[in-house]
Amino acid sequence: MKEAYAKLQAKYKLPEYDAINADFEICLIEQEDFLIRSVVRKMMEKMEMYAKLLEELIHPESSLSAMYECNSLSAEQKKTHFRLYKRLLYFHRLALELDLQYDESAYAKFILDFYAEWQDLRKDLIGVLASLKKSWTRDTAEKLDSGYFG
Repeated sequence: MKEAYAKLQAKYKLPEYDAINADFEICLIEQEDFLIRSVVRKMMEKMEMYAKLLEELIHPESSLSAMYECNSLSAEQKKTHFRLYKRLLYFHRLALELDLQYDESAYAKFILDFYAEWQDLRKDLIGVLASLKKSWTRDTAEKLDSGYFG
């Protein structure tokens, strides 16, 4: 696997294997066929996980934890979270578009672009998670309207 990635890395100047593996666990890819597409799919898994978290904060529906965390956010934090969500969803939709027509060089460009963006996104997401974690340590007198449960 490392050797196959090294060939792609040399051809397209992709990020170092150890760095991209640490972020997206590409070592878990089982087949080397269409390796570059598989790397993008591993990136998409991470995008989906954090996009789902942000979506629940922006628009909590039935998750008690999301409703509680959403109530602890300021209006400015919600705007910031939505901007992060948009950045993740842009790249996610771009990856879906790439999946419809295999083009190795387009996948390589995506990896380079998203990996660079991920460095900033990760820092922002660390801040989001720190804020959410902190919300669970505060004593709050707020009543959470949990609605009808059946």
